Amino acid sequence: MIRKILIMSLIMLIINCQPENEEIDNVLVNFSINIQLPFYNSLSTVGNAIQINASESLGISGYCCGVKGIIIYHHPSGEYMAYERNCTFQPNNSCSQVNLEENMLFAVDSCCGSKFLLLDGSVYEGPANIPLKRYNTSFDGTYINIFN
Repeated sequence: MIRKILIMSLIMLIINCQPENEEIDNVLVNFSINIQLPFYNSLSTVGNAIQINASESLGISGYCCGVKGIIIYHHPSGEYMAYERNCTFQPNNSCSQVNLEENMLFAVDSCCGSKFLLLDGSVYEGPANIPLKRYNTSFDGTYINIFN
């Protein structure tokens, strides 16, 4: 009898729990930006970052810009990093979007309070426990290509 109660309790717990770290939708991302254009020129400097909303086009051609937008960060190694702006904690919430902090070291979701380090997309603090979704990048000296 106790075993049945435990099994039923476990089943109810599983059914009633909303997943906190749901899968972020896979969307086609394949676009290029010219860092010589004024809006993107700040990316020439190591440590700088920009954020693009999913609805923006700002001189971008191709399939842009992720589920809730993309952050592009110029890593100290010289490499460009591109991260999905959809927070990994309850990503289906309408407010689940990370934004750059002024210091450009972190991206923060004001909805849940999760904070991510832009050096590698890892969780710095908050309820999220999965890093930001990362897209592939390449750079030819003028264009940053972001793709999956």
